[in-house]
Amino acid sequence: MSALEAAEAFKETDIAILPMGTTHTHDHIPMGVDTYAGEWFGRRLAERTNTICLPTLPYAWMPHYMDIPGAINVREEPTRQIIYDVCESVHRWGINKIVVSQGHSGPARYVCETVSSQLREKYNMLMVITEWYALRGMLGIDSDSSEVRMAGDVRDAETCVAIHVLGEGSLYKKTVKVPLEECRAMSPRPNLFGSDTKIKQARFTGMILGNVRAAVPLMFSEAHVPLMPAKSGPGSCRATPERGAEMCNRILDWQVEFVEELKKVRIPKRGAYNFIEEYRKSVGHPTR
Repeated sequence: MSALEAAEAFKETDIAILPMGTTHTHDHIPMGVDTYAGEWFGRRLAERTNTICLPTLPYAWMPHYMDIPGAINVREEPTRQIIYDVCESVHRWGINKIVVSQGHSGPARYVCETVSSQLREKYNMLMVITEWYALRGMLGIDSDSSEVRMAGDVRDAETCVAIHVLGEGSLYKKTVKVPLEECRAMSPRPNLFGSDTKIKQARFTGMILGNVRAAVPLMFSEAHVPLMPAKSGPGSCRATPERGAEMCNRILDWQVEFVEELKKVRIPKRGAYNFIEEYRKSVGHPTR
């Protein structure tokens, strides 16, 4: 897109799609699959809704993966500042609503939520964060088998998306050397905190006592141990091109419907509602 084309495009919409990803280990699938997925959804979402797709941000705040070779971490504050500056820049050209096509959750989502509050405070912009992985669960897509649970989780849903996004016959086969039926599952590391305590390691990062979880930062290799699953049954990877296509298309359909409805949203002006006065009226107190 040239500058002249951009000038015309900004006249047609106040919504921009911002694809985001990360670069870290995903076991048997490419390290950048979060970025590939975020961009795959973002570009198609913009095309189908006649909105603007911004360049993809491939790095984010991912400190807990830095014990695995190849991971790239951008500290929290620089990550936040880059996202904020990008959004501030496009606001200059008339964008008031940002839809983040997030390929990864965790710390990256926390950073986006902080930026969203800052943009609303200064510019009354809306930043909406969509994560394909979270949407998959909320939409009830493939809920029985997309994550086959052993003691931990199988990278089954991510494998489905990788096959579809990267193309089964091209980049996926060039980068993935392990047959699907031999893909490794992961499990919480047993006795991470020692055998003398009742505290165990919770799924991903955290401590758990009974059924109550407390958050604690752990490095990836501390929190997970790979397990070789059986050829079939619980723990095996059941990713297929068909499931990948269904998963991606249903998620994208929801995103398209959401953006079409977002076009109709009126952003409330900051300070438009006086909560104290409304409260006084509701309880019968005289207003001042």
